[in-house]
Parts: sequence; C-alpha cells; structure tokens
Amino acid sequence: MYAANAEYNGIALKDVGFIIASFDGSSSGAMDVGANIVWNTSKAINSNRWNIHGKHCEEPLSTKFQIVKFDCPTHEVSEISPYEQAYLKRIFEDANTYKPLRFLCNGYEDIYYMCTLQINWYQVGGTVIGAELTVTCDSDHGYSPIQSFEANVVTNGTFKIYDDSDKIGISFPDLIEIQAVSAGDIIVKNDLDSLYSGQVKNMSIKNCSAGETFIINGKTLQITSSNTSHKYLADDYNNEPIHLVNYDKYSTINNKELVEQTRLNTFTNLGVPIKINLAYRTERLAVIPT
Repeated sequence: MYAANAEYNGIALKDVGFIIASFDGSSSGAMDVGANIVWNTSKAINSNRWNIHGKHCEEPLSTKFQIVKFDCPTHEVSEISPYEQAYLKRIFEDANTYKPLRFLCNGYEDIYYMCTLQINWYQVGGTVIGAELTVTCDSDHGYSPIQSFEANVVTNGTFKIYDDSDKIGISFPDLIEIQAVSAGDIIVKNDLDSLYSGQVKNMSIKNCSAGETFIINGKTLQITSSNTSHKYLADDYNNEPIHLVNYDKYSTINNKELVEQTRLNTFTNLGVPIKINLAYRTERLAVIPT
C-alpha cells in the first residue's frame, strides 16, 4: 500500500500543493520503522537455557518519506520557493509537542501517529524541488482517533466501554473529568480488573463536596479539583485512575481451549452519584505505510 497524501496536525499535504513521492524509486518491500522488540532474558549459571521476563522497545516508531510540489492539471513538479520553504518549516517543525500524523490511504485513515517532523530539502541544480520528512513518534505504536464517553451514573449503577485497542493490557484515558453530584466518596470499580490481574484497583477519591469536579491527566496521572478548599486531595486520592482492560482468556469449546479476547469493560459506581467524561485514544499496532 502506497500513500500519496498525509495529514499532520490537521493540515493535509494536498491542501498545500504537495504529494508524497519517491526521489530514488526504491521499493524493496522491506522497511525498518524502529520500535524493534528487545526481549528481557536471563540465564542461570551452568545452564544452556534462557528465560524470558518480558519485552521492551529501545526506540520509537520512525520512518522517512519524501514530498514534492505537484501540479495536478499539468502533472509538473515545481520549485519550492524560499517563502514556501519557510511555510513548511513553520507548519511541520514549529511544534513544541508531538502532533498527530496520519496517512490518507485505504485502511490507514483512522491510524494516528503522535510524532515530530524534521525537514531536509531535496535540491537539483541549485533548485529545491522537494523535501524529505523524518518522522519520530512518541511510542512504538499508533493510535485510534480521539474517542469520548459521557455518562451520569447513580450509586451502584454501571456503565460499559468497549476497548478497541490492538494491544493486550491496561490503558488510561488521556483525560478524565468526574464530578461528585453529592458529598461523599467517589469509588469506581472496573469488573475486569480481578479477572485480568487478580487485583482490585478501584478509583477512590474521598471527602468530595457536592458539585466538586476533578480532572485527571491520564499521561501524568495528576489530579486537580475545582474545590480549592480540598486541601488534602493528595491523601484522599488513591492514584488509581479509571482505566481500560483488554486481555485474552481461554474458553473451552468442544473439549478444545480457544483464545478469546475480552474487550467490554463494565464499570460499577460504588460511591456517590457522579457525572463522568472521558477522552482517549486506543493503541494501533499497524506499521507506517510508506
């Protein structure tokens, strides 16, 4: 699959007169995009057998692709003027954080890569006719489009969220906003926790006032409150934010054990009535299509 168009931080290449191209025509079918898995292993003394203790990635996803200024009616490649060079550097390199990149081709439109871009110009005969963009992602995977969830939940009420992540494990929403409708303790339980890990990790915020709203950053796990009088919030919050669980379980069918992926998360509100808003992206493991 070859992509001709990409979008970075909401700006599509074709909208500013560019398309993805290949200067050298190379298309071997093999590509290194970083994110190579490193297995954590150990070996006992005098043993010829290695044990695996998990895995990690030494580097994030990364790749390079090339763009040219292309005129569709004439099918001509044009010079990139100094003014246009400055414009490209501003929209691609002048970012202080990772921004979303996606490739607008079949099957990849809904995969976002949080990344930075670096531009190197492609020059022929003293004329700049294209550029090579170096992509460096923030992780070893891509993400889904931003998803949101909103609910009003009474005491002992439940709400369900389907985790469409490609990855097994626990993930935190990017942003959690939760309001205590009445005074008391907020306690939210994910029913999959005990099945996945054998542990109960309820989110607990004690001594909430009526109408108090909490914001939890899912990346830093920091919490803030709309009530400046909640002086002991650091002690009242147990640092276990709402999270999604996705795992494999074995089911026996016709005397055979089959793997079944469990994605539906059921949350139970064990505390005061709450209003809850979540914003999150789930993980996508597809490679970059360039």
